Amino acid sequence: LALILFPILLWLIFKRLKTQLAVEDNSSTTTVQEKSSKHSIWSIYAMLLPAGIASAVMMSLLPSRLHELGYVLTYGGLANMMIGIGAVAGSLILSYLASNGRELFYVIIAALITIPFFLLYLFWMEQAAAICLLLPYGFFAMALFPLIVSLARHARGVNLGFRMGLICGGTWGAAHIVLMGLSPIAEKFGIQTILNFIWIGYLISALIGIMLYRKSLRFSIMADEDEIPSTRPNACFTDTMIAE
Repeated sequence: LALILFPILLWLIFKRLKTQLAVEDNSSTTTVQEKSSKHSIWSIYAMLLPAGIASAVMMSLLPSRLHELGYVLTYGGLANMMIGIGAVAGSLILSYLASNGRELFYVIIAALITIPFFLLYLFWMEQAAAICLLLPYGFFAMALFPLIVSLARHARGVNLGFRMGLICGGTWGAAHIVLMGLSPIAEKFGIQTILNFIWIGYLISALIGIMLYRKSLRFSIMADEDEIPSTRPNACFTDTMIAE
């Protein structure tokens, strides 16, 4: 019943607040801006997918692993709740910090900082107090997603609806397909074996992000050189010769 009533309640709240959903502006200015965007939607999706798979596998398998260690099932739910609390705080804070257009920079930072907190938790997860490490893990690991959604909002490629569907639904759909494929591996080698390799997903996302960031820097430098002739070697001399 709650699953039925909650969307209706949200719809009424949005209607009351007169919240406008994001739509694609088909004006010529927007078209030019989209064509000049530094990143394609597919490169952004490639950056998000490894981290999305890692997060989905972590939150799906963690309660079962904690139960294997002797904890009650409610403790596994508490562990995921700690991740969720950190995710809310991280999404709000990092989104505010990245509001000046530095989303990609904070995506890279968040992905890299996620790794040590995750490894520390794995090392101490048999201790009940280690659950506190899931707060910073969720803070950085889950803050990636709203930042990447913001990047996809202005990415090159398909229309806005497809971009949002690919980043939001496509990521989690692919992650759960991978999760189903990991079931026989978990049965043969154990859940802990899979958890030991989850951090690689965040590392891959960070490396792809660094590649995109370096590309964006080159893109900005080239744009500045095109807009400011004096920055080009011998530009003033050449312009003077042409004028004469």
